[in-house]
Order: sequence, then structure tokens, then C-alpha cells
Amino acid sequence: SSPAQIMMHPSYQAILGMAGSDKTQIVRLMINDLKQNRRPWFWALSYLTNANPVKPSDAGKMDKMINSWVEWGKQHGLI
Repeated sequence: SSPAQIMMHPSYQAILGMAGSDKTQIVRLMINDLKQNRRPWFWALSYLTNANPVKPSDAGKMDKMINSWVEWGKQHGLI
């Protein structure tokens, strides 16, 4: 499925809405899910954190993108 379709899906949007004012818990869950299950939470993580630790040269390279977010999560005390 296309990333745009995934991001606009009501369930995906509902998950983003669950973050509320404290985004820490949902970001922690997303990073752990990304690490364990390789679900592509990249757009949501960028949206919720206002960050993008993925190097432009690594865009589209799933393992490198996951590693970038896992490392970011470690640096921010989330995992």
C-alpha cells in the first residue's frame, strides 16, 4: 500500500491523536514497535517529534531508517 494511503487511514490518524499533550509514551511505543516488528512509523515519528534522524542518503533503506530512529530513541532516553 502507498505511504499516503497508510498515513491517511483513520486508524493511523487515531493513533496520532492518542499522543495528546504527552507524546513520550506513544513515541516510545512506536520506536519499540519499529524495532521489533519493522512497522513503518517514520512519518508519524517525524510528525510527533519534529525530528528526522534519517539521513537523506538513507531514505528508503528500511534497516538504516530503523537504526536511525532506534538510535534517536536511545539518545532521548526513550528506549
